[in-house]
Amino acid sequence: MFYKLLITLFFLTSTASFAAIDCEEEIHKLCQNAKSGSGKCLKEKQHLLPLSCQSELNTLNNVAADVTANCMQDLMKFCPVNMKVLEKSVETAMLRQSECIKKMKSQFSPKCSSLIENMTKAFTGKGGPGAKTIR
Repeated sequence: MFYKLLITLFFLTSTASFAAIDCEEEIHKLCQNAKSGSGKCLKEKQHLLPLSCQSELNTLNNVAADVTANCMQDLMKFCPVNMKVLEKSVETAMLRQSECIKKMKSQFSPKCSSLIENMTKAFTGKGGPGAKTIR
């Protein structure tokens, strides 16, 4: 559960995920003054977004759940979260996590590597035939 939350927060706070959804402006307006971070803000205020945005955020959450379910062992082994960094800054922890995943992806299981690759393509809009585009 903890890693699912972290992965969801990572993708909700990353520039790539905001660029990949059509609700960037609505999300920014809703959470621009959030002191608790945009991921937590979105979770608390998602119901205030238009239904289409809520649907896209649910898709993001489902993708993150998929990665969590299939990559938990690899994530814990190759890219464990530094709790001291996380306590100081969720964004810094997520940036480090992202950098580690990019660096260590070749060490992950084939299924996990494939999921991460497809998820990255989906979030950046550079998907191949098997990638879901979140737009």
